[in-house]
Amino acid sequence: MPVKVRCQSCEKVFAAPDAARGKLVKCPGCEEKVKVPAGDGAKSGATSKPASKKPAPAKAKKDEHHDDHEHALKNLDLDGVEDENTRVCPKCGQEIYEEEVNECPACGLNFETGLTKEKQKGIDPKLFFRVVIKNSKQFLLENKPLAIRTGIYTLVFSVLNFCCLFMVTWCVSFPPRMFWLGLLFVTSMVPNGWLWFLNSEIIKATMDKRENMPRINFDMFTCVALGIKYMLWRIVMGLQLFFLTMPAGYFNSRQMWIPALALQAVFELILVLMIPQVMVHMTMPITTRGWLMHIQFQAWAKSFGASVYWAAITFVVMLPSLVPVGLAFAVGWKGANEFAGTMAYNFKTNALLGADLAEVVAKKNNPKKGEAIQEVPVDDPKYQTKPLPWKGAIIPMVGIVLSQAMFGFGAVFAMRANGLFGLYYKKHLKLDTMAKDIVWLANDPTVPKRKSAMLLIKTGAGGIVCALPLWGVKWMMGDEGGNLYVLFSLGSFVLGIVILAIGSILMATANAQRDKLVKQAARAAKR
Repeated sequence: MPVKVRCQSCEKVFAAPDAARGKLVKCPGCEEKVKVPAGDGAKSGATSKPASKKPAPAKAKKDEHHDDHEHALKNLDLDGVEDENTRVCPKCGQEIYEEEVNECPACGLNFETGLTKEKQKGIDPKLFFRVVIKNSKQFLLENKPLAIRTGIYTLVFSVLNFCCLFMVTWCVSFPPRMFWLGLLFVTSMVPNGWLWFLNSEIIKATMDKRENMPRINFDMFTCVALGIKYMLWRIVMGLQLFFLTMPAGYFNSRQMWIPALALQAVFELILVLMIPQVMVHMTMPITTRGWLMHIQFQAWAKSFGASVYWAAITFVVMLPSLVPVGLAFAVGWKGANEFAGTMAYNFKTNALLGADLAEVVAKKNNPKKGEAIQEVPVDDPKYQTKPLPWKGAIIPMVGIVLSQAMFGFGAVFAMRANGLFGLYYKKHLKLDTMAKDIVWLANDPTVPKRKSAMLLIKTGAGGIVCALPLWGVKWMMGDEGGNLYVLFSLGSFVLGIVILAIGSILMATANAQRDKLVKQAARAAKR
């Protein structure tokens, strides 16, 4: 009868002829040699045939002995052999003799969390200084298309921005000038928005420890929105650093350039040092911490050195892209200055011509009796524009193009370093990784009151906040500002305090009523 045999290599079961007992046959699945068990057929065959005079070779005996051991191990019941009374560490195999111990004494594995001591502590932030340059360089080499795309996008929209600026100076009437001003604003927001978007994606991929970057598509509307977000972030940070921005504005209005530039440089330095931790907060579901200056100052207690190191690395990698434009403007600064002055002169001339033409058109549309309407003398020298000196702007333009072509590589390098900053300093930044669930009580009559009180509190706080910059404007303008700023700011401040007090009282009343309802519900549940 055929014999069923299981191949040890591919686990395929096949039927071998009865005559193959005790012999080696090829497996039809993997063509490995499989020995067929001897069984009864081999014994009967052995009795019918005379025994061979030559003894079996020693190698064959060794193979049979090895197969017998494999057969014994294969039929061994591992569940029955396991010692269930002995506790063993799943990581290193160390025997645990005490039942209440939750940590392996050999490797430090915590049996509840499944983590060793090193992993429970998290990544050592000090390793950031060792790996940031090498890792960022490797990332840049693997993602050259992102650097090339960044350079192309910034160059294209810089050219479009210049074209819109030229059209603003060239237009005579007000409506088309406002149209080109709008396009000028949009094209100026795109490069900053793309850098914000790409930096956020690289930070997310780095902190998630992804091996490959996801596909990143360019969306102009997203970039414009993020560019506006960056501009608003600078304004919010400037309001919180009013002790720097307001004196700088005052010195600037008094044409005291040195102290104004010094304060502005300090303000820009603070923003640059805050960028790595702010951008990490901006990638979280809740970005509130990225807008608060005191939160960033608190985080600096443990991450200031890394922030300075990141800023130094960014300056070094960006320096090659600044060399071409710096040299170009150093060589052709006269031509660039003449070109910019001509554009400003043409803008004033066309604006004057447009205003006079609009006045004449308004008089024609609403004529008055006895009033003579004179046409605008377009040939008047005060309405004549100057030709642009394009030759003087060639060298600066070439420098700008070369700098934009090199800019993307340094930017991607710095973005990867920013992602590593977030990865190694995640614990110190206190990130809001999840939004808190808002639980509403059923049939809670205090909900409308709480909403109204919160609205009053926000309104009052807004009035107080608005009053402070107005006081600053009055202080910078001196007596020339008049009493309007004083009255408006004082009224806003007093009204804000009154509204804030009313809102706080209503909020406290609503909270007390809500706590009373919760206690009543808890007592009813106990009964």
